[in-house]
Amino acid sequence: MEIGVELPGPLTGRVVASHLPSGRAATTTHRGPYSELGAAHDAVHAWCAANGERISRVRWEVYGPDEPVPWVRVSWLLDH
Repeated sequence: MEIGVELPGPLTGRVVASHLPSGRAATTTHRGPYSELGAAHDAVHAWCAANGERISRVRWEVYGPDEPVPWVRVSWLLDH
């Protein structure tokens, strides 16, 4: 899993830039306590099952600012 944070400018220090995989992905955004983040992953799996999509093992999370409510964008790369 790759965890990322969107930044307004260039990176400095020990942080390194990376890029997300290309392709179709199933995505949802979780808003609320991090302890409930697993429900977002469950929702993506349920949506894929209901819509005939197969997910790969590649997934990532992008964390937004904590104010006013923390959010995390959860994405799973879909199989071709």
